[in-house]
Amino acid sequence: MEELFKAILKNYFQDIKITTWSVVGGGSINNAYKVTTTKEIFFIKTYRGIKDFFEVEAKGLELLREANELAIPKIVGFGETEGLSFMVLNFMESGIRHKNFWQSFGHKLANLHKHSHPQFGLGYHNYIGALPQKNNYSDDWIDFFINQRILPQLQLAETKSLIPAQLVNQFQDIFKKLDNLLPALPPSLVHGDLWNGNFIVTGNGEPALIDPAVYYGNREMELAYTMLFGGFDEEFYDCYSEAYPLTNDFYRERVDIYNLYHLLVHLNLFGKGYLGGIEQIVKAYR
Repeated sequence: MEELFKAILKNYFQDIKITTWSVVGGGSINNAYKVTTTKEIFFIKTYRGIKDFFEVEAKGLELLREANELAIPKIVGFGETEGLSFMVLNFMESGIRHKNFWQSFGHKLANLHKHSHPQFGLGYHNYIGALPQKNNYSDDWIDFFINQRILPQLQLAETKSLIPAQLVNQFQDIFKKLDNLLPALPPSLVHGDLWNGNFIVTGNGEPALIDPAVYYGNREMELAYTMLFGGFDEEFYDCYSEAYPLTNDFYRERVDIYNLYHLLVHLNLFGKGYLGGIEQIVKAYR
């Protein structure tokens, strides 16, 4: 592996020497490494199979960095060597959450969501995990949610024989009710894949975002996903609402609808263990 790291880093630095390297765990898509050199410490990710995988991730990270609301790893570069895609980032040392961590996180994410755009979507398509994520612009959130989020995942699940046709057809009943279920909110810049595994605690105890799937979307959908696998601390949601108020019925009425997208993504990535959750939500809202 050291020869691979040398081949990657020589694209950006001269006379650099690697002192140590180690595998960094926690990811389900990429291979990741901490590489210590005579210049600095780098975080190197590799992936085989999608050539523009890190190109679009880098664009997403840069969009979040430009917003200047939360800490984002600095991009050194990305490219391809011997058929292997790679990305080089500065290594962010992890620390311990300071006592106001969740308060800070809630306020900063709310401020990120205040960055807006005339339409929902993005100027390019990207990936959610290893799956394509369509971002064609739309003036209407419900149209975007159905055609850019739910239907592509349903079609993929059908192709992979992961979901019964009857359940796919039942989604049409939900689509007809979305006008009455989902509020008209302005497009917000969202991380797009925000759960416990996609933020880290920096050395000074602040939150930092990693592995984005950015677009301009409905901010409630971002918050809904943070609740899917255990949720964040309640202080996070309280402080978010202080900075950018949510309607009172959000938690009760809409979280499951938004999370259909992420459950379908997990169904397509990891298999039928997620089918039951999808069936329960569809049954509840039909």
